Amino acid sequence: MQQREIDALGADLLSVPSLPRKPPLTEPDTVIVGFDSEFVSGMNRERPRLLSLQFAIRSPSGVVSRVYYPPDGPLTPVVLVSFVVQFLQDVACDVIPVKNVRRVVLVAHYAAAELSVLDDAIRDVIIRPTSAKGHHARIGTFNFGTEDEPQLWEVRISDLYAFFHTSLAEIGRLVGLDKLDIDPTTLEDLIRTDVGQFMDYAARDAEIAVLAFERWRDVLLAEWGIDLLMSSTTAGVAVEIMRRRFIGIPPVPTRKERVFRNRRRKNGWVSSPTDIDVFDGDKALREVACRSYSGGRVEAFARGLIVGPVVERDVSALYPSATILQPLPNARTKWRSATDLREVQEMEGVGRFCFSFPRTELYPCLPVTREGVARLTFPRTGESYCTFAEVRAAIELGADVAVVKASGFVPTRLEHDHDFGKYMRHFIDRKNASTKDTLEYETNKLLMNALIGKLGERIFESHLLELERFGRNVGVQGLGAAFAGSSRLRQSLRSAPRVGKLWLPEHAALITGKARALMATITARGAHVISTDAVIGHRDTDYMSTGLRELQGAGSDLIVKHEGDALFIARGRLYAILQRSDQIRPGATVLAQDEYWVVVRVARHGTTESKQEFAKTVLRCLAARRDVAESHAKTRLLSAEAAVREGLEINESITVEGQTYWTWDGKRALVDRDVNPFSSWTRTTPYSSLSKLEAAEHERGVRRGRRRRKVHPLTQDQYDDAIRLLLKGGSVREIAEKTGISKSTAGRIRGRVFKK
Repeated sequence: MQQREIDALGADLLSVPSLPRKPPLTEPDTVIVGFDSEFVSGMNRERPRLLSLQFAIRSPSGVVSRVYYPPDGPLTPVVLVSFVVQFLQDVACDVIPVKNVRRVVLVAHYAAAELSVLDDAIRDVIIRPTSAKGHHARIGTFNFGTEDEPQLWEVRISDLYAFFHTSLAEIGRLVGLDKLDIDPTTLEDLIRTDVGQFMDYAARDAEIAVLAFERWRDVLLAEWGIDLLMSSTTAGVAVEIMRRRFIGIPPVPTRKERVFRNRRRKNGWVSSPTDIDVFDGDKALREVACRSYSGGRVEAFARGLIVGPVVERDVSALYPSATILQPLPNARTKWRSATDLREVQEMEGVGRFCFSFPRTELYPCLPVTREGVARLTFPRTGESYCTFAEVRAAIELGADVAVVKASGFVPTRLEHDHDFGKYMRHFIDRKNASTKDTLEYETNKLLMNALIGKLGERIFESHLLELERFGRNVGVQGLGAAFAGSSRLRQSLRSAPRVGKLWLPEHAALITGKARALMATITARGAHVISTDAVIGHRDTDYMSTGLRELQGAGSDLIVKHEGDALFIARGRLYAILQRSDQIRPGATVLAQDEYWVVVRVARHGTTESKQEFAKTVLRCLAARRDVAESHAKTRLLSAEAAVREGLEINESITVEGQTYWTWDGKRALVDRDVNPFSSWTRTTPYSSLSKLEAAEHERGVRRGRRRRKVHPLTQDQYDDAIRLLLKGGSVREIAEKTGISKSTAGRIRGRVFKK
């Protein structure tokens, strides 16, 4: 995390997880209905034409569904709710009112599609987007009775896509209810020719949605007392389970602080005092922990086409395993300053360190960040904010490390056997006990992996949807797009970031640092690419190391995922594993094939192509031995906020032209900068320092015409000394070292001298 992000948090930097005192909220009388719609996409930005609405509900005898055909005309929220009420009456479902309100939740998969069929969802519906492109929404409360005998119905939408970020077909496979396969462009004709087949197809999507949601909700209620209706994402569910059932000892020291909050009463707003928990530890330590909190390591140690047996191996459950292996502090932990490496070897903590790896080390592992640049670099020398685990891994690789400022603790039984490890072990055991490719297996896996990101969560709100909804309700459409088009107006909408319910930057830094440290000793055995928990290297490389032995002790391992006869690397997350066309392994996924090669695995970060398109592009470039990548049109569906920014409608499709670029990422130096990556390859080396990396970046910018060459003032004495050395036969390097001028300047002086 960078310093400007830490400063923006303000008082939230000292937030602590609040341990719930009351039982979790549930909605036992809320009726859950699967919801889907079929429509024909509009042409030339016309609104979609609705074909049908389908609903499904789970009953003791199984899933019951109905398909309805709405009349022509706009589908307003009240019309949609009237169909919901009609469906519940048709299936004889008795909805129990709570405070005279009958509550219904419509479960849809990728709800943006269903919201798009409403007349104006952004105007009429309160939409809550999630980070996983899900859209929860509140349709509203409507009276279907009389003024004397009102019958109020409150309806909202819960997006299954926010919990399961995968296709509905995959979810159907997990619950044993296969999605029917029909070309969606033929649905309008199918209604006329075979209405029965159309109804089966349409209803199945709603059936899958309600079955998956209800099954998982039942498990959560039975085991944890947590209602899925009260959460918006899988990570939110994980946080509630952790806070309510696993945290025994408070994870950080706290104190009570009295604040005054405005509360609404029957007679108006009143200000009343309340006591809240605030952080009572070392603020400077927390800031260092935030600076030490970084993501996974992504680097390419070679570039080009490497012909030879290669294997991609993944660490199973890297972050859960790192959580188990890493001692974590609690409110009773005694932190103290660490001043020498002996203490770093015996303690756990975070700090600021100066380091220097041997010139022969190809895999330095201490992260260095730059303000304003959102990527990790790993030079041979420099200054790093990192964890003690990473420092120990660096020392194992031969680095000289000096402590600048560090804080740590000597782990006791409580720090080793911590609450977060208990959480991980529970869900690892549950996952291992479940049958693979079932809903139970996937939900346990999701809950196991979803928690870590919440420890360092920062929430940024744009308020763009709220602004556009206000504008449309007063007759001004496009207000959101106008604000989005101006940097100053956009800034006025941004609120200060706030932290999540499980904000623990010390824990987040220690866990992610431990994960990088584990991967560091594995990678140092020899690799072509590392991508967080995946390593690609030669087939015969022995990866047994300190990190791998630790992982195996925690029940994890380095698993072979893909094999190949060649590897093409453009940069860290842009590569392809190839097999020979006449030696395709059994079970390999063939993404593209030509006379010589088969592409079986790709990573295509930053491209607009699908896996198959990218694989074909790789083969064409390899066959031509040069860059022959073509432009591709990529169609994407707009989320609610994206639609507001673009001045379009929710779920509207836009086409973007894009091309795959093979530009090197510049994290490491190419040994042979002129290598043709489509016919040969070169190793890469770490930069000796951050300043060398930045100088190389600047030089690349100069060569591409994006930056101006830096002009350093040259004194007359330096110029005279350079001339004298040149006349004595001195080299450019010798002149640069003795006069203090750059090698490029010395080279230009030599050119002028010999030209004369």
